[in-house]
Amino acid sequence: EDYWEMFDAQSIVYLCAESPVLLPDQFLSTPPPTNMEELARPISSEDVFVIGGLVDHNHFLGHCYEGAVKRGYRTARLPIAESGMVLNGRKVLSTLQVFEALAPVVAGSMTWSESLNAAIPPRKKLRSPD
Repeated sequence: EDYWEMFDAQSIVYLCAESPVLLPDQFLSTPPPTNMEELARPISSEDVFVIGGLVDHNHFLGHCYEGAVKRGYRTARLPIAESGMVLNGRKVLSTLQVFEALAPVVAGSMTWSESLNAAIPPRKKLRSPD
C-alpha cells in the first residue's frame, strides 16, 4: 500500500528541502483540532512524516515539493542552516540521515543542533553547530 492510501491527507507532512516551512524545535504531543485550516495546522509528533527526495534533484528540482502541494499535504524541511550547520558540497541528505536527524527531535531527546550533528557525517559538514 502507498502512504496516501494508508493515512489521511491532513496527517501527512511531506519533508522536502524546497519547503518554506521549518520543522519546529519542539513537537506537540497531541494532534491539533481537525477544524483548523489544514495547511496552517501545527506539526505534531502524531503526524505521519514522509521523507521526500528519492529523485535526482539535478534534473527534477522541486519535484517532491510540487507533488506534495498538489496533493494538499503540508510540507516542511529540516532547519539545517538555522541550526548553524553548513554543508559541504551538495546539500542532499540521504533518507537515513533525515530519519536519524528527525527521530530524536520528535521524541524530545535532542535539539536540532545535537541531532543534525549526530546524523550528518563529518565529510558533509563544512561547519557544525556550536
